[in-house]
Amino acid sequence: MAKVLVVLKVTPEDIDVDLDGIARIVKERIPETYEVLRYEKVPIAFGLYYLRLYITIPEDEKGGTDKLERIVREIDGVSRVEVELTHRLGF
Repeated sequence: MAKVLVVLKVTPEDIDVDLDGIARIVKERIPETYEVLRYEKVPIAFGLYYLRLYITIPEDEKGGTDKLERIVREIDGVSRVEVELTHRLGF
């Protein structure tokens, strides 16, 4: 079955939010059929960063990215979640 790569932009509530901690929580809370491939901290301005997550989900996931977005949005310290990109992977 093919998978879909989802790239999420996760904006923290403020400058003091631990982005590495958010990435760890995402890894703990997502279903076993999802996989965090990697993440990176991207500078916005004046010491503020957002978190970019690269996650694969099953191609046949009902609701598309809704479940993933909801899981991430419910984490303390997260202000906003946006899907930057989705791409079907052929494996």
